[in-house]
Amino acid sequence: MSNPMWCDFYDLVSEDPGFRPRWNNRPADDRVCNTLYFNDVLIFPSRMDKSSRVISDNILDSAGEVIKEARYLRGDNLQTFSYVTDYDAREFPSDSIKVNSIIYLGWLNPHYGHFITETLSRWWALSRMSPDILEKTFFYFDVHTDVSGILKKSFIKLALEVFRISEEKVLLGDNFYCAESFYVPEPSLILHNSINKRALSSIYDRYNSRYRDINGLVPDVGGFSKPRTIYLSRRLLKRDKRVMSNEFELENVLKTYGVNIIHPQELSFLDQFRIYQCVDFVVGPSGSALHNVFFMKKGVHVFSLTSENFVLLNELQCCVAMDAKYTAVVFKDSGQGKYWESNVNMIISHLKQRNAI
Repeated sequence: MSNPMWCDFYDLVSEDPGFRPRWNNRPADDRVCNTLYFNDVLIFPSRMDKSSRVISDNILDSAGEVIKEARYLRGDNLQTFSYVTDYDAREFPSDSIKVNSIIYLGWLNPHYGHFITETLSRWWALSRMSPDILEKTFFYFDVHTDVSGILKKSFIKLALEVFRISEEKVLLGDNFYCAESFYVPEPSLILHNSINKRALSSIYDRYNSRYRDINGLVPDVGGFSKPRTIYLSRRLLKRDKRVMSNEFELENVLKTYGVNIIHPQELSFLDQFRIYQCVDFVVGPSGSALHNVFFMKKGVHVFSLTSENFVLLNELQCCVAMDAKYTAVVFKDSGQGKYWESNVNMIISHLKQRNAI
C-alpha cells in the first residue's frame, strides 16, 4: 500500500435536521411538498440532452404556459439543467392520446440509485390520494432513454408492484397526451438540495410494510444468518466510474473482523431487504448501494468511504430521512482519474472506535 493519505471524518447527526455540511449551504430537511392540480394539460414528448444539460419544457397548462412544478430539479440552486421552451401549444397534434386523469410521477430513471431517490421522490402522494382518484387515473413518466424494456427492469417492476400500479396504466414520455385532469406531486427529495422527511420516509414505509414479514428470518446469504456489520462492495461492478484501487485489500482485512462482504447486484431485492433489516453498521464506497439505507432498520450507522471530490450530500439526505447515522470517511484524491485509494488502517481504527468491528 502507498503512503498514508490525508483523511477526514464527518460525523453527521441525523437528529439535527438543520445540520448543514460544509459542502452545502442549506438545511438538509426544509422542503414543503404539495400536490398541485391542473386541467386541460398538453404533454409533449420529453427531451433531455444529458451532455449539454438541457431539458425541453414539455408539459403545458390550459393557457399554453409551462408547468414548472413538473420540471426535473437538481442541485443547490435547482439549475443543474437548463430549461428551454421549444414546444408551442399551437403545434399540438389533434390526434394526441386523450386521457381523463393523469398523475405526474417524474422522470423514469433506469439507474438504480437515481430511481430510488429522484423517481420515487414524487410517489409520496399516492398514499394520500383517494382510492377513487387512483382507480381512474393513469401515471405519466418523462423519459430520457430508450423506452423499450424500461418497465422490465427488476427494481422498477418491484416499485410498480409495491404501489399497485399496473403497467397498463403507465404512460411514458415518448408520446403526445392531452389530460383533462393533471396532478403534480412536488418532489420530496431534490439531489444536493433538500428533503421533506415525512413525505420521503412514507414512500419507503410502503416497501417496509410489504416485505418486512415475508418468510420471517434473514436467509443464509454469503454464509451468515444475522450479520451485525456488512460491507457493500463495488468491486465487481462492470462499469464502475469510481474505483477504489485497494478495495480487495480492504475487504480481506474486514473479513478477519467478521464483517460480511455483500455484492448487492448478485442478490435479489428480497434477500437484500432481509439483510438490511437486521444490520447495525453498513460500510462501503459512496454510491447507489448506500442509498439502500431506505430499506434498513431505524438507527443504522452508515460509513461512506469516498474521495474528497465525491462527497454525496444525497447520501446524507437519505440518512436524515430514515433517522440513520451517517459518517463520510473522506480521502484525498489520488489524481489518478477515476481511481482513488483508501487507507485501510485508518478505516479499521475508526470502525473499532465506533464498535462496528
